[in-house]
Amino acid sequence: MPEGRLVIGTKRYSSWSMRGWLAVYLAGLDVEEVMISLAGGGGT
Repeated sequence: MPEGRLVIGTKRYSSWSMRGWLAVYLAGLDVEEVMISLAGGGGT
């Protein structure tokens, strides 16, 4: 069972999401990865 939850955007397009994921990966933490879409959908 995961110890925590990592909520990130797409690692391919978000360097901040990649940094968070990499820190968790290198620390060897057991987390559930929840990915959210960063694509813009609003506007005119």
